[in-house]
Amino acid sequence: MPVPILKLPFLALKVVIACGEDSELLAISLGSRRADRAVKACGRTPSFLDYEFRRENCFTNSDNFTLNIHCISEIDQYKGSKKYLMIDGTCVPTIFSDNQVCTFWNERVNGLQFFVKYFGTKFFIDRSFWNFDSAVPDFRRLMHYLISMQNYSIEDSTRVRKISVDRNAKLSHSDYSYLLSTVTADLDSDMETSDDFKFTGKLLTGHWLKLTSAHWFTLEHLLKCKCQYVQVEGSKLSNKQFKVFIRRWMTGRLSHFIQIELLELTEQEQEVDLDFILRGIKAKLWIGRASYSRGHRPPPRKIIKAKTGPEARIQGSGNQFRLNWHRS
Repeated sequence: MPVPILKLPFLALKVVIACGEDSELLAISLGSRRADRAVKACGRTPSFLDYEFRRENCFTNSDNFTLNIHCISEIDQYKGSKKYLMIDGTCVPTIFSDNQVCTFWNERVNGLQFFVKYFGTKFFIDRSFWNFDSAVPDFRRLMHYLISMQNYSIEDSTRVRKISVDRNAKLSHSDYSYLLSTVTADLDSDMETSDDFKFTGKLLTGHWLKLTSAHWFTLEHLLKCKCQYVQVEGSKLSNKQFKVFIRRWMTGRLSHFIQIELLELTEQEQEVDLDFILRGIKAKLWIGRASYSRGHRPPPRKIIKAKTGPEARIQGSGNQFRLNWHRS
């Protein structure tokens, strides 16, 4: 028979919570937002009140307590206390070890769908963050689910706010291309690709795009990009291509940009030449504070204006090119 522990006075509740095992606390915390607050108020974890979906197969919080999702076929590979948790009417096999809770499902995507929906309805979590940081054998299935999450409204489900790809993520070229062409959330990718990697599709990311080691990033990608904030490192863009971009922007067709940073440019036949890029374009000197090392001249900075839209502050020197749009 269930015991209504939430009706206990706080001091009595604190004693009960203090005596609970992690598996029991997890079962309480997963019961409702109110129960989760009670666990946290009593100074114990696990508590899911501040949790966010941080990786493609786990939930975690600021206390580094992690709820992982694995295939049931892998259960014999894990050591720890084995339990069965009843979560929202579903009996879930789990293994508890230190601050890790491993849950097991017929397929990882099934567990992912269950928890995303559960936390969305029970804990009102309307945003999630995905991070690919290792090999992902069921990548396509996870991406198909991610795409469906991107297409939901906030009222329907948890939205994907940001997707990250770590430097050493083990994605094939075709899988990485598929990710780049389907993500509509903010994207932060540090993934290193081989020199023969090419991406011929269109980037569909949200407001913010950050790429490192992006030797494959071309002028065409930049011209078709609909993000407001763009930071790309390692591209092979040249002064002539910057000139083409500026002239296209001057027509007023690229007014959605707020900030562009193209850093660590590679294979430049010469340094960024602002005079060449702006030749034939009316520009005025940008006078303002600039942070630079003592004894070094500040990089050239100019202000240009398109036919429509705000002024742009442009800065270029060495292997770096920056554009910022001043919006009053």
